[in-house]
Amino acid sequence: MTFVTGRQRSSRTEAAADAVVVGVLVASAVLTAGLAAVLVRAWGPSLPAHLLWAVAVPQIAASPVMVLRRRAPVAVAAVMAAVAIAGRLVMLSAPDALIELQLSAELWTPSAMTVAIHAMALSDAPSGRRRPVWALVAVLTLVAARPWAPDQGIAANAVLHTAVPALLGLYLGARRRLLRALTERAERAEAERLLYAEQARQQERVRLAEEMHDLVTHRVNLMVLQAGALEVTASEEATRKAAEQVRGIGCQALDELRDLVSVLRAPRREALHDVVPEVPELVAASRAAGVAATLVREGQGVTSPLVELTVRQIVRETLTNAAKHAPGAPVEVRVRHGRTRLEVTVRNPAPSGQAVTGVPATLAAAGSGSGLRGLRRRVTLMGGTLTAGRTSEGGFEVHADLPADLSAQEHPADPPAPEDPGRPSAREDSRDES
Repeated sequence: MTFVTGRQRSSRTEAAADAVVVGVLVASAVLTAGLAAVLVRAWGPSLPAHLLWAVAVPQIAASPVMVLRRRAPVAVAAVMAAVAIAGRLVMLSAPDALIELQLSAELWTPSAMTVAIHAMALSDAPSGRRRPVWALVAVLTLVAARPWAPDQGIAANAVLHTAVPALLGLYLGARRRLLRALTERAERAEAERLLYAEQARQQERVRLAEEMHDLVTHRVNLMVLQAGALEVTASEEATRKAAEQVRGIGCQALDELRDLVSVLRAPRREALHDVVPEVPELVAASRAAGVAATLVREGQGVTSPLVELTVRQIVRETLTNAAKHAPGAPVEVRVRHGRTRLEVTVRNPAPSGQAVTGVPATLAAAGSGSGLRGLRRRVTLMGGTLTAGRTSEGGFEVHADLPADLSAQEHPADPPAPEDPGRPSAREDSRDES
């Protein structure tokens, strides 16, 4: 497959425009000379029709010079005006009837002067270099109008075919420059508006971060202080250990909150990786909280940072759900690296009746119900799949299959692993999501 760049497309467009301009000019010269010759032959053989072709041949020869109008617009305009002047000088020896006929039918001079002056108006050539061109246009108008032999018809045709096209080209060029300047100004204004909007969003993020920091950290600090006081004053060893765990979790929550606030204050994609701990840290924190969690790693490979962050969020969400809905049940976290795919499986059996007695019912009922749904949408957008549901033994399993390297998704994926009997199908999970 061949890709065409913007510069190549612009070059092709310019080449096509040059071909059209040259073709129109050549056709105009031939058509003018042929039409005038036919009319002269119809009026009488005494009129010198060969003068018409003497004018048309230089015009045809000069037409290809128009392809250089972007590189040397002043020189091209001067050449076009000089060729037009030479044609008018050739026609000075012709009768007035032939001159008026040729001026009325001519198409090359107005077309060439309009395009050449338009290109010169679009250029950045200084006014000093343009003065000779305007002098040639004035000479062309005088020669065509023949003020030494006044004739209203010839003078009117001369002005319409020389001065008016030059002014029209100047107007079109100035209008094009004005539109270009207005477009650039509008683009700058739009860029400034987007910049101001981004600054306003940044200021709002900073304000929200400060409010969240003031409100949440105050409550969490009180919780940590009360847990520390309970750890010191409690008489039972189990109570002291529980208070120590609560204080540790509160301190960790404060650290994560500070990281999140820093992301809101200075949003960077890389900072999100510092907010979510590593998978081994998540498993270790769950074990410290009383969850019998184990981590199994299989294989090694290159992992994109976004995929790694998604894996951490999947493990954190599923460990939290397991602690809420299946307290006391062992949880296995399995991370398998393939050549191009990465699989994450978090599975726990059905909780025993003795283990549930220590968990408040309000904890299991807490949650917005959008945790796994949000993860499923995120995994799907990355080109993976996430399934969650109960196993045949009554437990629960979450399985995610993601591309390991997002920059190499065009590679063929690994063949799917043999499906376990307990793996759920791709149906909606029945566990309340946190």
